[in-house]
This record gives sequence, structure tokens and C-alpha cells, in this order.
Amino acid sequence: MVLLSFPVFSQKYLLDSAEQALDRKQYEQMLTLLSGKDSLTDGATNQQQAYFYYLKASAYSGLALSQKENKQENSKEAIRNFNLVKEVEEKELDSKLTEKSRPTLKRHLAYLVDTAIDYNQNKQYNDASRLFNSIYSLSPKDTLFLYYSASMAVKAEDYDFAESKYRQLIDLKYNGSDTLFLATNVELQRVESFGHDKNLQELGLRQQKYSNSDTYVEKSKWAEINANLGLILFNKQNYSEAESFLLEGFNADNSNLNVGLAVLELYQKTNRNTLYLMYARRLMRAFPDNPLLQYNIGVYYYNRHDFERAERYFKNAIENKFSSENAHLMLANIALAEDAEITQKLNELMNKKYAEEYQQLYQQKTEIYESALDYLKQAVELNPENSDIQNLITDIQQFLNK
Repeated sequence: MVLLSFPVFSQKYLLDSAEQALDRKQYEQMLTLLSGKDSLTDGATNQQQAYFYYLKASAYSGLALSQKENKQENSKEAIRNFNLVKEVEEKELDSKLTEKSRPTLKRHLAYLVDTAIDYNQNKQYNDASRLFNSIYSLSPKDTLFLYYSASMAVKAEDYDFAESKYRQLIDLKYNGSDTLFLATNVELQRVESFGHDKNLQELGLRQQKYSNSDTYVEKSKWAEINANLGLILFNKQNYSEAESFLLEGFNADNSNLNVGLAVLELYQKTNRNTLYLMYARRLMRAFPDNPLLQYNIGVYYYNRHDFERAERYFKNAIENKFSSENAHLMLANIALAEDAEITQKLNELMNKKYAEEYQQLYQQKTEIYESALDYLKQAVELNPENSDIQNLITDIQQFLNK
């Protein structure tokens, strides 16, 4: 007769008692039995250890499915323990409990994903971000959830958390590209996915249960991930790192104008004019009629007092239906740029012997104000609420009405 040692006997009794409580759906009693234990003692076999995690997962699962209170946390604990079942069984090259728990595990993951989607739809972006991050930690092979966590953090304006998630995605070299095989279910007349299994799709077609095969290709997210991280770092004035990620994002997908504009602004802020002009030319080739790009390049030249080039870009922006009043305002500023110098000369020519020269300069000042006034009136039509423009119009009109 083989006697069980006390620790092994007590562990067997614990598992039997928990199993009986599971049969009676006494989930809280199960957790009372199993609480305080993250695992069994050293004397337990891997099979017993796997069953311990299975029972613990089942208790949390039962609570999550039968009670609304703490449903999210109970679902997370159920998934965590189901994952431990798989981890232990893999050591024994066994999968009996893993396969048995798979449908329930998927059900809890689906519940958590649906909850995160609801948070997003209700604009609870911070909650959505944190929950997607938890889902990823419970299902690390599903990196898409980490991507969603980063995206939701940006929506929540939690840029520190978003930065950490985007860095994690880049470390994982995640690009999000995917190919799914689809076909139409002949009986139900709806499109269904075969996931990544092309052979299964072809089998369904040969059996004539499916028709109209198709392929869905998900574009790479690599450019977006790098660009978003670059923008976050740029706004934190971490220009050296921002440059690296922005250029990676832009070179991976140079159809994203916003990323291109961020690259231009970075080189403008760091006074690297050669690089600014190089990327400005690239963007102008890609977006020759884009008014926002033309306006931004106009600002670049304006800040360098190259008013002739600036004026040309501002006028092009307006011709291409730039929706902001700023292009008109910048043209007014260019027109008024000469005013200070002319006013100073007028003050120096108050003596009557300079009357003719004074009149010529005064006429120039009037023409400058009339030109500026025209641009300002166009600007205020686009934004009647801009009181600064309104005040400037009033001042100029008072001068012209003297």
C-alpha cells in the first residue's frame, strides 16, 4: 500500500473540494478554497498544477458570466489562469485542459474587446486604451490590441502612455499588415473569412459550399506608428529622436501630408534650411496644388523676409481654396512691411521745402494701406469673429478717410 504524504494528500483534497464546488456552481466558495495560492506546492505534478489553474480560471469565469459586479476584473483573472493552464500543459506536451478551456477563454476575450470598443464609441478613450493594453497582456500574440491601446491613448491625449505603447510596437517590429482569405457562403449568402488559411478557402470552393473567393489585404501600419511617435516627440521638443521616427514614417509612406508638414516644421525650428527646402520640393512634387503646403512654405519664406517668394506661395494657397484667413492676413502683413520705413521718412520731411517728396511718400503709404485693406477684408469674410483683423481694418480706414 502506497501512502500519500500530507502535502500531496491535502492538495488532492483541495482540488477535489474545488471541483465539487464547481459542479454546484459555487464560484465564490471555490475562490475561498483557492485564494491565497498562486500555485500548488512543490510536491504537485504538472497535471495537478494545470488542473489547479483550470479550476481557478473556471471560478473567475463563472463569476464573470453570472454576475455584473467586477465582471471585467473576473474576466481578466479567468483569462490569466487559462493562459497558465496552457503554459503548464505545454511542459507535458499535453493540451487536454487547454482545448477544453479554449471556447470560454475566447468568450472572455470577446467580452473585453467589446467593452473596449464600447468605451471608444462613448469617447471614453483613456478607459479604452488601458483595457486594450490589458487585453494585449492577456493575449500577447494579438499585437493589434497593443496598437489599439496606443491609438486610443492619442485620442485621450495621454501622450506619455501613447509614446510607451508606440515604442513597444516598434521594438516588436509590428507593422500590422495582414492578408485574409474570404468567400461567400452559398447557403447563407454572406461573406465569411477563412483567416490566413488559403487551403481551407480552396477546399470550401471545391466542395461548392462557397463561391466568389476574395482576398482582403490590410495595409501596413508601420508608417503611421513611426510618424505618430515622431509627432509626440516633436511636440515634446525632443527633436533629435522625433526626426528619426518622422523620417521613418514619411519614407515608408510619403502620401501622408501631415507627416511631411511635421518634417518641414522640425527643420524650420532647428534652422536646417537645406533639408527644409529639399523636403519642401519633394512635397510640392507629391502635392502640387495643396493649399496647406503652399501656405506653410509661404510662412517659411516670410520668416526669412523673402517677401516676393512668400507672396507667391500665399497667393497660390488662396487660388487653391485655402480655407483659413491666415493667407490673406499674411499678404496684408507683406503689404504693410514697407509702412514703418515710409512713416519714418515722412516724419523726417515735415519741412515745407520737402513738400513734393512728402506727397509722393504719402501717396505710397496710401496705396500700401489700400492694398492691405483689400486683403484684410477678404480675411474677415473667412472669419468674421477675428476681432484683431476687425480692429486693424478700422485703423486703416480711419487713416484713409482723413
